[in-house]
Amino acid sequence: MNYPKILVSFPTSDKKKYCEEAFLKQIKTFTYPLYDIFVVDNSKDSKEVKRWHKNGIKAVHEPIKGDFREELARHQNIIREYFLNGDYDYLMMIESDVFTGECILERFVSHAEVSGAGAVTATYEIMREEPTLCLTSTVDSRAVRSEKLLERSNGYNIMGKGVIDLRGLLDDSDARITATGIGCTLFAREALEHVKFRVDRKISDRAFSDTFVFTDIQKIGLKVLIDSDVICEHRK
Repeated sequence: MNYPKILVSFPTSDKKKYCEEAFLKQIKTFTYPLYDIFVVDNSKDSKEVKRWHKNGIKAVHEPIKGDFREELARHQNIIREYFLNGDYDYLMMIESDVFTGECILERFVSHAEVSGAGAVTATYEIMREEPTLCLTSTVDSRAVRSEKLLERSNGYNIMGKGVIDLRGLLDDSDARITATGIGCTLFAREALEHVKFRVDRKISDRAFSDTFVFTDIQKIGLKVLIDSDVICEHRK
């Protein structure tokens, strides 16, 4: 059987050391048979990248040089370029404090292969006053200006309904769900050949690249699917 080749990648830093050992075990024990790992380490100390090298993982050191959101997008684009320059079919972005099942790559690749989606994603909890799913919505799906986190009840109400096209999700106030976090997302090569990671201060001074990348992928005519049966563990 010919398996699509996956690059598993993520920006990270020594701030995630509290869960590094468990995360390393996770990414090295995925059951999918054909994947590589590439890390962009943005720790201040360049010596931190040696942690990854000692574990047989290719990594580069790219410290934060300015605005965090802009720098995160820059690091994601370093990953994008590495991916596009390789013989990979899919890029799996998984944040280094997000934990999911060992079969997640097979699951997401299956969704993508069947649907031709530009991205397949899952959500996870982020901590506010109470745990909230990382799902954002806008009143106008073409804009990010009115971006907001879904109310907790609305977010959980859409879960457990299988694989859903992100464009088809509406909350109770008819605000379209436009994005979830990149923290557990499989991107197809076709999508990343046309879409870069970016932020745009003119549109929003709060939004990260995840909000824009999902919107941009849909603008080129590709689906973004969310597997609503998967809620990842987000360790903080």
